[in-house]
Amino acid sequence: MAKSKKARTLSKQAHRGIPEAQYALGLCYYEGKGVAKDERKGVEWIREAALQGYKPAKDWMEDYAFDDDPGVQAES
Repeated sequence: MAKSKKARTLSKQAHRGIPEAQYALGLCYYEGKGVAKDERKGVEWIREAALQGYKPAKDWMEDYAFDDDPGVQAES
């Protein structure tokens, strides 16, 4: 599956380190919206946003119990 235009834009922004884009791209991968579904890649992008302190990403990580990383926990 080719990336949608939205996913391509988010990908560019995410690679530049924009946490909002990292989180949104992570959700796209996790849910398979606009990209081929890849939960692992989705979690990786959401984790990157959480490590930067982006609250929605931190909340998502906590809700899904992926917050084993001390860096994420330290931000809480």
